[in-house]
Amino acid sequence: MAAARKLKVEDHTKVVSSMDAGSIGVVKSLNPIYAHVYLLDVFEIVLFPLYLLWKYFKVGDHVCVASRRNIGYVGFITSINKEEFTVTVHDPFHSPLPVTVSITFIQFSVVIPQFRRPPPHDPNVSVVITKMQDPKFDRLEKLSVVFTKDPLKGCFSTVISVPQLGVAQVEMQAISVQTNKLQQVKIQNMVFKLEENEWY
Repeated sequence: MAAARKLKVEDHTKVVSSMDAGSIGVVKSLNPIYAHVYLLDVFEIVLFPLYLLWKYFKVGDHVCVASRRNIGYVGFITSINKEEFTVTVHDPFHSPLPVTVSITFIQFSVVIPQFRRPPPHDPNVSVVITKMQDPKFDRLEKLSVVFTKDPLKGCFSTVISVPQLGVAQVEMQAISVQTNKLQQVKIQNMVFKLEENEWY
């Protein structure tokens, strides 16, 4: 399983079998067969075969807070603090502010975002893009998006315009991105919010 999402030193990992199954830890060292993992629940470094480990949370993962004050909060991971073992989770469509919680208090969300084709053109939309070479992109303006690839993976924004085929200018909404400038991003590197918990 580690081969599916290759582990590196300082990655968060989950033990999927053995006496410590379910424990979350941080990779401290590794070789082609084994890894030393600092387990966050027992505060110990334990040696595991790589096949017992699964790379855990990464920026862009859809997660749910499973404990403490923000229990039930669902959103995307926008940043991971590897020194403090915390993650920042944000869903700007339901909450103006992100939450920061211990990585031990989150789990993958059971609500899986659905990826769909763009919705049909809405005649009530006041601003539309004109003179596009491909009508597929003529109704993306003002849609909310989340990025699916680095370096902005997990960040939210709003499409401002699509000045060239397949590339959108977007305005960042994520707090973790400190810029007032428009970003140019390939359209295939983002997903668009259609309805609650539904993306395409």
